[in-house]
Amino acid sequence: MGSFSVDKLKIDKSILKDRLDLILVDGQANNGGVKVVVDGNRKVRQVLISQETYDVDNKENLEVYIQEAVNLALYKISKLDKDIV
Repeated sequence: MGSFSVDKLKIDKSILKDRLDLILVDGQANNGGVKVVVDGNRKVRQVLISQETYDVDNKENLEVYIQEAVNLALYKISKLDKDIV
């Protein structure tokens, strides 16, 4: 009987993980020149850098924009977690 509960929890956890994979949020920096998409499991799904941002900005600025976009996306996911719970 106890193993049934553990098995059910494993299944429920798997279903939850699958559903969190479907939740996508983005973070943007440099007026949308850098966009990072993160799923509900906090996995970076996509990093988009506009050609304009890539061509114009130097390496250090680009690194800062990516960091800002990732942090914003992760903040949105954590806020969503708090709203759900």
